[in-house]
Amino acid sequence: MIQYEYFEEGELIIFKYRGAIDKPTLISFIEYIYKETDATNLKKILSDFRDATIAFEEDDLKDIAHARAFYSKGFPATRTTYLVGGPRDTVITTLVSDQYFNEITNVNVFSTIEFCIRSLDLQITDKELSDRINNLKHTYKIN
Repeated sequence: MIQYEYFEEGELIIFKYRGAIDKPTLISFIEYIYKETDATNLKKILSDFRDATIAFEEDDLKDIAHARAFYSKGFPATRTTYLVGGPRDTVITTLVSDQYFNEITNVNVFSTIEFCIRSLDLQITDKELSDRINNLKHTYKIN
């Protein structure tokens, strides 16, 4: 499952991934979200993978990166932060960000809320960000 919500008048979008996230689901979501998002506003992305299981292989990263680059054409470079739960997640998200580093000029991977707040220059507390992440309004469903 993928939940999401826009904040700061559309400048920030937060994603929360739960359960198994496979390549088709992720590519479908990337297409959906970039079609829905206003390119003139988006500046920051926070992707929380702490409750997700990555169900794709390193070989799939090229296709995922290609989809992100294709669907995000016309968007300015965003400051992207991945919130992860452990070493395997750190490796996977680092590999993903390396695959499309040219399209995302500022990518960070952290395992704490505190560093995500700093990285994205958010003016909220750890608890406020945790509450936002745990109460996102929208759920993505594959058609």
